[in-house]
Amino acid sequence: MGNLVRPEYGKESGDEQNVPMFLMNYLVAGCLSDFLRGDGQTEAAMQEEQRSEEYLALEMDRAERLEGQNKITFNTYPSYSFGVNILTTS
Repeated sequence: MGNLVRPEYGKESGDEQNVPMFLMNYLVAGCLSDFLRGDGQTEAAMQEEQRSEEYLALEMDRAERLEGQNKITFNTYPSYSFGVNILTTS
């Protein structure tokens, strides 16, 4: 339970929404972007929105690396023919 962001403001019983901690930077930057846009600071809002997208891309890349989805593995087998030591297959 230590990896969840739990907002306490405006919390009612049974109205709890748990957000994964790895999305915290993305959500905070997105909220700041929305605030800046509402305040009329569109250039700063676009920069903050770009930063939030970078946070999301970094977290997605991190998840892929942890799961090993972009890892290429090779199995090696001993060769039984003369002159060739190792046969590599993918």
